[in-house]
Formats: sequence, structure tokens, C-alpha cells
Amino acid sequence: MLLGSTIDPRLIVQDYSGIAKAGETQGQMYAQLGKDIGGAISNVSQMSQQNKQMQGQVDAASKGYESLAKAFPDQAEFFSTQAQGLNDPNTSLAEKIGALSSGSNMFGSFLQMNAAEQARRLAMMRFESSGGGGDPSRGGQ
Repeated sequence: MLLGSTIDPRLIVQDYSGIAKAGETQGQMYAQLGKDIGGAISNVSQMSQQNKQMQGQVDAASKGYESLAKAFPDQAEFFSTQAQGLNDPNTSLAEKIGALSSGSNMFGSFLQMNAAEQARRLAMMRFESSGGGGDPSRGGQ
């Protein structure tokens, strides 16, 4: 028997699967990192678009309040105050959107009060033109 003849050459073969597995894991990590960065960029883009839309709503509402201040001089102070609040650079966009929501509720109430006042004036004019005396809401007394 020769020296070394009992050594099986298959036992000398080196196993590189651990290194291959580490490379595969690292590749997956970089793929996920790229996916996460792409998702973050997409989210920032969507948020930027939403902010532009909200700022457009705020700008339109501000111009609307300014127009209403001119159209309704007796309520000009209210509308001007609302417009100034929307144009305040120290107010965040979220606060401005919140103010728009509450302002629209107040505006709806204003419209109802204005319509009721106009209906009352119209009834008074009709009552006076018909020759009635007194207050029409009290049956002419």
C-alpha cells in the first residue's frame, strides 16, 4: 500500500455554497433597499401632488372670500378675516384646510341667514305695496 492511497479525493472538494448563499442574501438586501427607496420617492411625489391640490383649494377659497367681501359689504369683515387667515404664511397647510372646512360651514349658515333676510325683506315690500300696515310677521299688527 502506497502512502496516501487511502485518501478519498472526493473529500478534498471544497464547498463554496456558504459564500454563494451570502452573495444571494446580500443581493436580496440591495434589491429590497432599492424597492424601499423607490417607494419613498413615489410617496413623496404623491404627497407633493396632494399638497399642490390642497394649496390650490386654499388659494381659490381665499379669492372667493375676497369676492364675497366685496359682494356683501355688511359681512366684509368676516370674509376678509377668513381670507387673511388663509393667506397667513405662518399657518400650516393642514390648519388652512381645517379652517376651510369650518369656514364652509359658517358660509352655509351665512347663506341661509342671507336668504331668510331677503325673504323677509321681500315679504315686507309685498305687504307694504298691498297697502297693509304694521309688521307682516305679526299679521299686520
